Amino acid sequence: MCAEIAFRFLLHGFEAFGSPVPRELYGRLERVGERFGYGPHVVDRLHHLVE
Repeated sequence: MCAEIAFRFLLHGFEAFGSPVPRELYGRLERVGERFGYGPHVVDRLHHLVE
């Protein structure tokens, strides 16, 4: 449970501050999201920040 909250908090931080997300990290975030059972929409919120 705590890991899921931390993951969502991390995603929110990237989004809230408009921080660029390296392509490699984005791929890792997608895989972590899948392990938590999240649909692609959870990480896709950051797609516009990928560099």
